[in-house]
Amino acid sequence: MKKNTLRVDIVSDVVCPWCVIGLKNLQKSKIALSKEIKFDIGWKPYELRPQIPSEGIPRKKYPNDLNTSIQILGKELGFNFNFHKIEIVPNTFHAHRLIWYVKKKNLQNEISEKLFEAYFTNGINIGLKENLIEVSSALGIPKKEISSFLNSDKGVEEIRLEKNKIRDMNISGVPTFILNKKYLLQGGQDSTTMVPFFRRILEKDNLKN
Repeated sequence: MKKNTLRVDIVSDVVCPWCVIGLKNLQKSKIALSKEIKFDIGWKPYELRPQIPSEGIPRKKYPNDLNTSIQILGKELGFNFNFHKIEIVPNTFHAHRLIWYVKKKNLQNEISEKLFEAYFTNGINIGLKENLIEVSSALGIPKKEISSFLNSDKGVEEIRLEKNKIRDMNISGVPTFILNKKYLLQGGQDSTTMVPFFRRILEKDNLKN
């Protein structure tokens, strides 16, 4: 059977718990559709709280929007949310720059998962450059290379442009999955919703071609 290729761009913020749920359900869907569909996955930046200063702010200043139902759902999907470890709500701009940077290394999926784990499982302030360097080094990227990148202005304008494009698409929440650059699936959908939706998108596009 010839596999169809489905392009999936994940619009996400690394401090969004539902983005973790959406990613895990996408991974389940990939397994279920492994004989039918080849997935080409990319990541797009979204900042839930761009006004947060670079050093972050104490979590207690924000309402508690992290609840046990998400923890239970995460555990069912193989992810540990340790919300009690989170003391700082970070600014995520540099994390998005990092995700952008590793695209050329084909490591966007891996770095995104590492960032989710660092923040939600280990309570690390992923807004700080030194912590982003440590997360990157776990994937074998030299610390000096990432330090040089983060302390430059590379990726700054690119992330701002990507954010503007997302806004122009009227995307106002995450996760949002952009399929084949034109269809949207929003929210942390279950894989039982994703699988038939992905199939319909490919059928629709194939009929047009």
